[in-house]
Amino acid sequence: LNNLLAFVNTIPSLATFSQAGYSKNGMEIKKAIMNVTGSEDDIKITSFEANSGTLTLSGNGDIDLVSNSVDVNMSMKTKAGNTLSKVPLIGYILAGDESEQFTTFKIDGDLRDPTVTSNVLKDIAFIPLDIVRRTIMLPYNILKQLEDINSSKE
Repeated sequence: LNNLLAFVNTIPSLATFSQAGYSKNGMEIKKAIMNVTGSEDDIKITSFEANSGTLTLSGNGDIDLVSNSVDVNMSMKTKAGNTLSKVPLIGYILAGDESEQFTTFKIDGDLRDPTVTSNVLKDIAFIPLDIVRRTIMLPYNILKQLEDINSSKE
């Protein structure tokens, strides 16, 4: 986890609109929940979630204690765009909504030195396309919100 957070901290702040809140002392976790079952041979992580000030990590996976291997899928949702997304119109175009601000990681291999694969670079590469998509869809989203407001008044 330490290596993963160090990697995340190297992503340019322009792409994430802030830093991940990680320092040489680690990342402060405000709340963490984990559902785990285990035996002498393995640990099954049914679900976990860890919240810091700027991101939420969640996922599941298995740790095999016999073969000293790990297989964990993790999702990282950043809260970095929240401030920017509150700016009307421009915030939506540049930052999108909260559901769009996440990436996934796969952690597998030897428990002592696992391999971490990520979609972060791919996600960053699609940022310009997402901005264009949100710009084109903006009139539709505004009309949909107006329709929802009218429906709720009735």
